Amino acid sequence: MIVSLVASAKGNSRVRTSPLSGGQIYAGARLGVGVPLSLGRSSDDISFKDVSSVGFAAKGDVFWLVNSVVGVGGELGFNSFPYKEQFWASLNRRGSFNASYRDMSAGLTGRLFFGTYDVKPFFGIAANAHYLRNSLDFKSSYVGTSQDESVSYTSNQIKPGFALEAGIFYHIGSVTQLSVGMRLNVLPFLDEDKMTTVDPYSYVEQTIVVNPHGNQNNFEVVVGLHFLTTSSKNRVKH
Repeated sequence: MIVSLVASAKGNSRVRTSPLSGGQIYAGARLGVGVPLSLGRSSDDISFKDVSSVGFAAKGDVFWLVNSVVGVGGELGFNSFPYKEQFWASLNRRGSFNASYRDMSAGLTGRLFFGTYDVKPFFGIAANAHYLRNSLDFKSSYVGTSQDESVSYTSNQIKPGFALEAGIFYHIGSVTQLSVGMRLNVLPFLDEDKMTTVDPYSYVEQTIVVNPHGNQNNFEVVVGLHFLTTSSKNRVKH
């Protein structure tokens, strides 16, 4: 009788996969906001924070857990920052103006996980290649006159960068983790990029600094979901 009850209890016990365990692979996506920073610029210089405003951030990544503490993987990212109206107000008063700053990145990540079964704080680092596409278009109200200062350009650059991040993974389902994170993106080697415009007779009209702010460093806050894509030998009975 007792043996039968024990066998029945074992048969009805619920077994679920232990989250964030060694050998597991997670894939997910996160969305949030990006905040431009003046990091790397002196107070006397124009910074990325001066010319752009809070924008959109998106991340997609896959990571493999070497064990319950260490995870390594890869990621793709996209950031878009609109121009700051206060900084460019003088051009808006003299014509039609628009500008945007976009950053598409790809790289490798490493994370250290801590905490309990359901809540896992983490710290991480990433090494990325960034494709920067910045554009500006100003159409002066004085086209055809000596006061015409119209200018239009698109700057394309590929630069290395790195990121520091921290956050938590929260276990909300058998294969699902809610992830919340903060991230500092640093592009340390972005120098001022200059270009020249020419008139119809090929004479140089002006030299333009297309990114007078220098480094496009920024801070992100993102929220998303990660899903377990592999089974694991590490299981917890309930």
